[in-house]
Amino acid sequence: MNKKELNILLIRKLSGEISAKELNKLEMWINDSEENRQYMMKLEKAWSSIKAPQPKDMPDFEEFWQDFSHRLKEDEVKPAKSEYETLIRKKRPFSQFQLKVFRKPAFSYAFAVLLLISIGIFVLLNSLNQNHTIFYSTKYSEHKSLILPDGSTAFLNAGSQLSVMDFKDKRIVYLKGQALFNVLKNKGEFLVLTDNADIKVTGTKFDVKAREGKTRVVVEEGTVLLNAKSIGNSSSVAIHADQMSECYKNMNPTSPAFVNAKYINGWVNNSLIFEKNTLKEITNELQRQYNINIKIENSSLQNRPITGQFTNNQPIEDVLNAITLSLNAKYKKENNTFIIYQ
Repeated sequence: MNKKELNILLIRKLSGEISAKELNKLEMWINDSEENRQYMMKLEKAWSSIKAPQPKDMPDFEEFWQDFSHRLKEDEVKPAKSEYETLIRKKRPFSQFQLKVFRKPAFSYAFAVLLLISIGIFVLLNSLNQNHTIFYSTKYSEHKSLILPDGSTAFLNAGSQLSVMDFKDKRIVYLKGQALFNVLKNKGEFLVLTDNADIKVTGTKFDVKAREGKTRVVVEEGTVLLNAKSIGNSSSVAIHADQMSECYKNMNPTSPAFVNAKYINGWVNNSLIFEKNTLKEITNELQRQYNINIKIENSSLQNRPITGQFTNNQPIEDVLNAITLSLNAKYKKENNTFIIYQ
């Protein structure tokens, strides 16, 4: 969906004129990412806070615009009045006949509300764009080292996405995939958001893996707070150095367990570390690291646990040989897919 189509759907949604088919399309876009959900929440919050004009009165465009823009963040850049006037002038000029029609009760209110909605969305979209959210991503078999706006660093694993959402009032990032963070101290709270959890720190080194409805945190230095989104702050657990906790879907985080954090986080040095991971989890990771296709033919094999260590520069055939041997299974290659079977 391009920007023009999106803006039209947003206008129709807020004006209450959206059809069921259009609403379904918009909801698919909203649910596609956390950034989209946050974007829509800002729109709805700003729009719902404005006093609706009454049919008996002709709405004041300038008053509406001032009210709407005032509800945006104070540090966002707002269009000057001249820009607002220019926007109106860009519309088709009113003839004397159009002005007479516009003043008729049957047309004035509906037209005014539609114009106000269009102007309001235009202003809000431009204001939100001033946030300059930064997006990072890695392809399969690719790693990436990042320097965040505050000087903190993140090392992004293969097949991952990191969005820097706000570094003005708070340091906030959204993660899909896996990243090792080294957060600078004395710069306030640092928040990592995943689909099902929040991770809060002030200055520390820790790894976050957020895949398939599960968020895992492994801490190398300092202390990290892991919280289940659906439950609230009452579910928070404190994770210290050489400890690990997991948050699965809508459940409470697990009690921190002692681990060798540097060993588990060895993926940053091209090691593949598996600690009682299921075959399904392992094959998913191998697909990301090697950019290949793997299929498990027997469903009974998918949840079999495996522990082992490999390196990314090992041939995939060697890795699959070791894995299938431990499961008393076999593998074969058909076309471009490796098939594990028993």
